[in-house]
Amino acid sequence: MRAYLSAIFCVGICANGFAQSSDDDALAPVFSCIEQYAPDVERSVTDLSDAAIFLAGSVCSVEGAAYQTQQQRLAYAKMQEQQRQRCGSMDATSETYEYVCGEFGEYPDSFLDISASFGYLSAPTEARAHAAKILLNLRIARLEGEQTGE
Repeated sequence: MRAYLSAIFCVGICANGFAQSSDDDALAPVFSCIEQYAPDVERSVTDLSDAAIFLAGSVCSVEGAAYQTQQQRLAYAKMQEQQRQRCGSMDATSETYEYVCGEFGEYPDSFLDISASFGYLSAPTEARAHAAKILLNLRIARLEGEQTGE
C-alpha cells in the first residue's frame, strides 16, 4: 500500500521531469487543434494570455489530456524500469526488499484520476507556448491589415 501511494505521489510530481523529452509526433494532434481554432479565439478574446490559456486548456483540452496521459504512462514505465534495476541489486532476503520491491503493476488509471484532481493534467506547456505564438502572429497580422486598410 505504501509503495502504491508513493508511486501516485511520484508520478504526479516527477512526471514533469520525464515528460519534457516529448517528440513532435505526440504533440501533433494538440498543435493541429490549436492551429484550427486559433483564428476564432484570437478574434473573440481580447487578452492574448487569456486566449492562449483558453485555447490550449479548454478548446483543445481533449487532445492535451491524451498527450499528458501518454507522457505519464511513459514516465511510469521509466520509473518501473529504474526500480527493477535498483531491486536487482538488492538482497531478496532483506527486510526492506518486499517493501521497496513489491509487485510492479501496469499504470493504474486511478493515477490519472488522482493527478487530474490535483491539476497535473493541465494543458501541456508546449501547447500553451504554441498557442501563444500562433495567437500573437494572428493578432499582429490582423492589426497590420487594419492599419493598411485591408
